[in-house]
Amino acid sequence: MDLDALSRLLRPHPAAPDAAVGTVDVLRALSACPAIQSCPAVHADATPELQAFEAWVLSVNALTQRQLSALSTCEHRALLLLCFRLMQRCCPVVLDAASEAAQCTVNEIATRVLMQAQMLMPRNSWVQQQLAIARTAVLLQSRLWSHTDDECRRLAALALEEGGLPSPRLQLQAAVRPHAAEGAIRSGSLVLVEIRLVREHALPVGDVGKRAADAPVAAEAYWNYLEGLKPEGTPNSLLAAQPLVVTDLSQHVLSAQVTFMAPQTAGKYALRLHIISASVVGVELEQDFEFVVVAGGSEQ
Repeated sequence: MDLDALSRLLRPHPAAPDAAVGTVDVLRALSACPAIQSCPAVHADATPELQAFEAWVLSVNALTQRQLSALSTCEHRALLLLCFRLMQRCCPVVLDAASEAAQCTVNEIATRVLMQAQMLMPRNSWVQQQLAIARTAVLLQSRLWSHTDDECRRLAALALEEGGLPSPRLQLQAAVRPHAAEGAIRSGSLVLVEIRLVREHALPVGDVGKRAADAPVAAEAYWNYLEGLKPEGTPNSLLAAQPLVVTDLSQHVLSAQVTFMAPQTAGKYALRLHIISASVVGVELEQDFEFVVVAGGSEQ
């Protein structure tokens, strides 16, 4: 039910199917999910402190009155609580104990819904929606408000340093070829995309020591999204969504493979590979590449 609500509110507009989806769009959709709507925390009256936060968030244009007025009372409160989660480190307002407990509860539910969405919503083949969900999940986890703001990047780097972890320095490599043979990619055959994410910040094997021993499993992880670029007027499609997990801080390369069926029509096709950190704000890579399909029988 929660994913149905999320899908309904994030569904691409037919006139602009590849339009970017923002963080507020995802938070707005989360606020309407049944799991959050059934939470007693969003049914309580807004406290003076939460009202003060609303006034502040409107004053800095993080939300607009039009966005809030379109919501039910419970959705309104849930959205404010989720926004406070992201903005509390730059906001002068301190919540009262009841509102602070409410935002923690709502965030726990939202985080669970986003985890489900990252695993199950790729079946919709929506690209921008999936990217926005991944980005929002990291912001909620980090209690930061932006992937591009310099202060957010500084705070993210500081959190890594305090945890004894290096800041990611990455190089993305990708190649596309026939799945079962060398040579041309034939129409209707399987295509293989080989992906290498080089961790230039990997620790030397002999220097991992205490940092590796103390680091939690999956202390560093990424999402790999492969997008099929289509001609103007045709929505792009999400061909694959895969997690890439680092379990050893000395690991230099993360590898992945994606297979999909080549188009039936011969011609040149374009792909876009997205890498988004699942743990660090502001870490994102993108690479475009092409492949050519020639007419011929399928090769499995």
